[in-house]
Amino acid sequence: MNTRIGRVLIVLAALAVPLRADLSGITTTPANLPSVPNEMIVGGGYLWILTQAGNLGRMSPGGAYVEYPLQFGTGQNGIPNAAALAYGSTDGNVWVSGFNGHVARITPTGTVTDFAALNGANEEVSIASGPDGAMWFYDIPFFGATTDNSSKLARIDIYGQVTTYPLGLGRDFFGSLLTGGDGNLWFMDTAKNAVEKFSIIDHTVTSYTLPANQTGGGNGVLGLDGNVWFTHGNALARVQPDGTITEFKIPSGNQPSDLVVAGDGNIWFTEYEAGKIGQLVVSSITSGGNATINESGAILSNDETIQVLPPGFLSGSAKTALDTKPCPVITFIVKITPPTAGTYVSTTNTPSTCADLNVGARIYQTADGAQVIASVANLGPNKADNVVVTMTVTTTPGVTPSPGKPSPDTATLTTAGFTLTLKPAGGSLEPGGSMAGSLRLATADNNAPIAVSATSVGTSDTPDPNPKNNVETDAYAGALQFGRVTLPPDLSNVVVTPVVRGK
Repeated sequence: MNTRIGRVLIVLAALAVPLRADLSGITTTPANLPSVPNEMIVGGGYLWILTQAGNLGRMSPGGAYVEYPLQFGTGQNGIPNAAALAYGSTDGNVWVSGFNGHVARITPTGTVTDFAALNGANEEVSIASGPDGAMWFYDIPFFGATTDNSSKLARIDIYGQVTTYPLGLGRDFFGSLLTGGDGNLWFMDTAKNAVEKFSIIDHTVTSYTLPANQTGGGNGVLGLDGNVWFTHGNALARVQPDGTITEFKIPSGNQPSDLVVAGDGNIWFTEYEAGKIGQLVVSSITSGGNATINESGAILSNDETIQVLPPGFLSGSAKTALDTKPCPVITFIVKITPPTAGTYVSTTNTPSTCADLNVGARIYQTADGAQVIASVANLGPNKADNVVVTMTVTTTPGVTPSPGKPSPDTATLTTAGFTLTLKPAGGSLEPGGSMAGSLRLATADNNAPIAVSATSVGTSDTPDPNPKNNVETDAYAGALQFGRVTLPPDLSNVVVTPVVRGK
């Protein structure tokens, strides 16, 4: 919804959040990038791609693509050491960690600085932007490479200074490292079937056991709800800041492989074996631990990574962005593995049938009082069902209300004193459609000023997907003074006839 405040009181209604999404319309289109992708992130308005060749690609809005060579080299097996990447939310650079213990800092223009961060090879390579402005990553040497085989977390600042902190968790298998909404670092210890919280203040580790003992998973994301989410077996695990864990099983029983939070606040994920895309509707979560999970048909081929593209990308060549307007069309870009290596699959899906209602109230002065108009427009992209606009007017005693005509005249307008109810014909408002209705106010005393304020509230069964609009009501308080005025004489029809003197 949009709030457009003139000289009146406008209130926008809180709408219900969609629980179902039609995932059947997803299509796939190859983007044919020049390099086989390995990992992807977004940052600074770009899509950043760590390629299987060990280079860093940057795709700009519009599709311009450039690659920057990194300095990690290759291991004894011939595989590039560059392994994971993250966007520095504080410094605006991209950071890449490698199996050789090095960390690279890459500026948006491609300047690469390589830091020998660790002494020797590193087994776990996930890296994350920390709440302290530094980058954090695992320090777990390959077994036998050093005499110290304990697990640690390492911190590197923008200057390349590194500090390590013991975890005391042994040589376990860890998942994605990420910063939670509480300012701590979170990751999954799959060997212990637990989620770990690391405090950057006192450097302590707190473990929370997962409800189900399942294998697989560990990819994580910070949700817009302030919780961290991980894939775990055939479920998505929501971990609240206090350590409370709720697991939501995938209806089909498939394993989620990667996940991302989209602009609608919902958690989107891929199913590696089934080739599906899924959506967990965060707002549908009940106190009993249930949630609506929608799944597409099998449309992908061994998908691994899902990413919402940054705003500003253009349609065409599989480079469509998350729309910044209300009711966004959410577009994902998904990496697929051989035999179609080097090809991206772009999947576009409108997350729900949604409508962007713009509700307003305006007050106009008239010769004998005022006219208050309630209006609503559907800015699209879909039809809004069961639309109702209710306007309540407050004014000075002695003012008499009377209904005006609705526009279009097929709309239904009813009044009860100073309350006006407006409904479209058939109950629905098409995209681009609008309607209005008025309440006329008059006084017996021509010279008495009147104070008028109006509140318009619009509701619909078709929701606005913007999470903010679904959880709060915006308001603007105000009132206007109107007085009956004496209009100047209307001289538009006066015909002046010249007089000829002297006759």
